[in-house]
Amino acid sequence: MPDQFDPYHRWLGIPSEKQPPSHYALLAIEPFEDNPDVIESAADQRMAHLRNFQTGEHGTLSQKLLNEMAAARICLLNPDKKAAYDQKLRAKINVNKAVLPMAAPPRPETVAEPALVAAGEPTSMAEIARRRRWQFGPMIASVAVVAVVGVGLIVWGLNSGGWSTEDGDKIAKHDNIAKHDNVAKHDNIAKHDGDETRDDPSSISDEGLDDATQ
Repeated sequence: MPDQFDPYHRWLGIPSEKQPPSHYALLAIEPFEDNPDVIESAADQRMAHLRNFQTGEHGTLSQKLLNEMAAARICLLNPDKKAAYDQKLRAKINVNKAVLPMAAPPRPETVAEPALVAAGEPTSMAEIARRRRWQFGPMIASVAVVAVVGVGLIVWGLNSGGWSTEDGDKIAKHDNIAKHDNVAKHDNIAKHDGDETRDDPSSISDEGLDDATQ
């Protein structure tokens, strides 16, 4: 519970994840400290600090911690007990180091994955422009070819039409000349025949002779 009183944390500065503390942590000294003076001095200071809370609201807890510190002091100041305790503490530390990565492996850093792009879809403005040029290029080329062919057909048609018109005029003019010559020739023949008829007495009809006799 958040409001539960934690004497290790409140009075000795030992967080909950490091509890229960070792003898060295309880006395606030380095692990496997070998100097007896350092051990004894640290134990005296911490026990004096805890006695300040014996008459307070949590006096019972203060007495409990004082008893633990006294046991730690006796153990660490006795060489045989200290050696046995250190051996057990090292084994425990090694086990924790081996198990900790398996129990709680470090979480890999989250790397933002790039947005998925559909196959064939452009991925940048330059790619889009390139795709558009590629798409419209054949279209523009086709339009240009059609335009060139159309212009060529128009030019060819104009040239072909002009040639036909000119030839038609020539043919018409030739036909008119030929027709005029034929008419003139026909008129000349008719005129010549008329002159011969007048000059030939045998061409006068019997009716004409009768008229002349009367």
